[in-house]
Amino acid sequence: MHPFLLQNHQPRHLTKQKANQTGATWVLAPFFGGILFTMLYFTAATLYPGGSQANPSSNGFSWRHNYWCNLLNENAMNGEINPARPVAIIGMIVLCISLAIFWYQFARIIKFEKNWERIIQSSGIISMAAAVFIFSRYHDVIIPVSGILAIFAIAGTFLGLHKMGWTRLYRFGIFNLALMAINNFIYYTHHSIFLLPVVQKVTFLCVLTWISIIDIRLYQLTAQRQPIS
Repeated sequence: MHPFLLQNHQPRHLTKQKANQTGATWVLAPFFGGILFTMLYFTAATLYPGGSQANPSSNGFSWRHNYWCNLLNENAMNGEINPARPVAIIGMIVLCISLAIFWYQFARIIKFEKNWERIIQSSGIISMAAAVFIFSRYHDVIIPVSGILAIFAIAGTFLGLHKMGWTRLYRFGIFNLALMAINNFIYYTHHSIFLLPVVQKVTFLCVLTWISIIDIRLYQLTAQRQPIS
């Protein structure tokens, strides 16, 4: 055999092992997507010209008074064209794709009954496909619609955490549901509305942390299932 072929020839079990490792690494796509979203969020915030509900003539992005959605608007609240919008839209797309991949993989790796697997995957993917358009003029409609569509995906996540015995993650998820409930209560009642921008950011951080930890656990679970040879 030619020396070149000898150098590039690999046993079948090594090729299969590399393919398995690649498959396991792909499970971390939502984790890295969350990191990329966070970087884009901070980048968009630095580009935002200014203006908030508390002070329309303020300069720059206020972590205390501005919402994530302010970064997605065509014009900043001070009336200037918003250069943060393209970056924020890309960030939103990255986040939605990451969450869609997360729910697709979660239902498959946890090994739900086939019908439940499809329901969880469909719920997560369709919900995130709708959420991508949160930057459009239908923002106020898309938020509740996306939330309703995600009900089965979220319920499936809790069922999966319970099934795996991941108690701390289950409790952390309940805490995140409480945060989301507080967000909705303030948003729809306008009670203590001045707190909403901060509550929104805390919720973003906690939910992304929760999803990221679950994703890492899924990666570890997948790696453990890979054959040694």
